[in-house]
Amino acid sequence: MIIPFTFFHGIVKKSRVNIEDRLTFPQPRYPRFPTSRVPSLEGYDTPELRSIFLQGWRACEHGREIYSNPYSNRENLIYSLHDAWEIGWLECYHHHPSRQTADEECYLGGWECSQQGRPLNENPYVFGSQQFNMWYVGWNDFVDNH
Repeated sequence: MIIPFTFFHGIVKKSRVNIEDRLTFPQPRYPRFPTSRVPSLEGYDTPELRSIFLQGWRACEHGREIYSNPYSNRENLIYSLHDAWEIGWLECYHHHPSRQTADEECYLGGWECSQQGRPLNENPYVFGSQQFNMWYVGWNDFVDNH
């Protein structure tokens, strides 16, 4: 029997090796936003759906992926619990206040690197991440406009 070996962790048991952990990029963790300031959407303002919506919002803040939705999508309800959780997650992902500032910082970092004449391959972020893309957009915007 061959024992799996990882360079930085040494010999590990097979039960601890999870291929999904190696293939996915970590979802960024956002600071907790006060519940009273979390936006509500029309149709999801009933107490039950608001609670599920907030669970999705908090899951995104904690860094969980969207496919970790605990509710089934096979329900026969007008407003599905699955949809309420997913919409909460997506609202947090796209409209969280700390995300906007982080995107601007990455964009400006790419802009400044391009302004200094540094090459595109000096992008400091993980390939495929939101930060990587925003840095790239900032770098390209400077090049295209000058």
